[in-house]
Amino acid sequence: QQQQQQQQQQPPWEDQEELPQQEQQQERAQEASELVLESDRVEITDRFASFLMHNNLVPASFWSRCLQQDVYAALLANERRRRIRELSAEFTRDPVGFVDGVVHAFGSLEMQRLLARPLNVTFQNEPGSGPGVTREFLQLAVRSLIEVPPNTDGGGGGGGGAEAQQPLWECDPELRTYWFRFAGDPGQPDALRALGAMFGHSMLSKNVLPVAFPPVLFELLLKGLGSRLARSRFSLSDLALVCPAMARSMEKLLEYDGEDVAELFTLDWPRAEELLADNRVEYVDAYVQWYFFERYAPQVSPMAEGFRSVVGSSKLLRTLVRAAQLEQILCGGEAPVDVEAIKSGAIVEDWTKRDAEYLEGFWEVMRGLSESERRSFVTFVSSCSRTPPRGWQDLGLRVQKSGTGDERLPTAFTCFTLLLLPRYSSPEVLGARLRTAIADTEGFGLS
Repeated sequence: QQQQQQQQQQPPWEDQEELPQQEQQQERAQEASELVLESDRVEITDRFASFLMHNNLVPASFWSRCLQQDVYAALLANERRRRIRELSAEFTRDPVGFVDGVVHAFGSLEMQRLLARPLNVTFQNEPGSGPGVTREFLQLAVRSLIEVPPNTDGGGGGGGGAEAQQPLWECDPELRTYWFRFAGDPGQPDALRALGAMFGHSMLSKNVLPVAFPPVLFELLLKGLGSRLARSRFSLSDLALVCPAMARSMEKLLEYDGEDVAELFTLDWPRAEELLADNRVEYVDAYVQWYFFERYAPQVSPMAEGFRSVVGSSKLLRTLVRAAQLEQILCGGEAPVDVEAIKSGAIVEDWTKRDAEYLEGFWEVMRGLSESERRSFVTFVSSCSRTPPRGWQDLGLRVQKSGTGDERLPTAFTCFTLLLLPRYSSPEVLGARLRTAIADTEGFGLS
């Protein structure tokens, strides 16, 4: 009602600047969603239904609640019950036994039909239970399935040699996201299926995933559900968010116009012999589609199967949710840049004890930056604004003294997260020069 009165006094979307208008819309959306989530009964009026059609305005918390209700409603309808039976399980905290237990409980084919239920997890010899313990379990399970090599004796299908001794995922230090370590079939479908199920249960339990993944993974998960909103083609910019080095090579291939292009750019894939000087664009496009839809299909397919086993009954997820929204629901928003955490893990080089007060002035300037300026600073020193997998204390910032002079600007070597900071005459000059240096930061991208 308050929003209606405001709209009568000042018509929306008229005579307002674009940025304040967007902020107003987001604030109204957040307020409306909180009212809905806190109410026992909500009347879906024509106006509210019209608001829901603008799904980019709807907060992730609202989508998450709706998806949870959608899955449970479908489960009740299928089982013809008034109450949903829980999926109860007990796990050990021993790292190896924990991973084996998760893979066995959530990755085997015979368990897939039983996974679309609320979880109730306990740990051996521990009395605690309930939603908090379940969310702790999901955090441990996701991180363990990513970082701990699965047991080949119980992983469901072979795998050997070096691949058997390594995790199935690896973190790209440039992007700070996880992607499949091996191309092709690593022989661990149960482990991948279990991870997909953990994604599904994280959605139902409102658990935020402890690590980040490229946006394309969420597109592929939606495609595995048969979503009409999942993209059917990918681009070079998608490849850049998975494998920056390969994307840069593809960009150089597109720029090269010599007749010997096939001799200079050799790729290991089924259509490698088809490259010609006059089909470079089509060749790169075909490679990108193969990279995502075929090269990693043996890993994406079981992971999507596990995800589908938990939330595949949600019509809402298949018809209205886009990949960016799914990523926000599962991963949450980016954690604010924590200056104190960065400071705790930082290393200073070539400074003396007499510089201690000056360095504290640098951190005071950092504390005074806005959130967007802090993001720009992180990109300036590391080429990526994303939170490190284990938190801002792992940014690994090195602050090295770089001479004196108010006319100089700070510079950075992103490969080493190294900030070359001159000594300025005052904190005011330091703040001004630092803001100037980070103002045009872009990070990694394709020209």
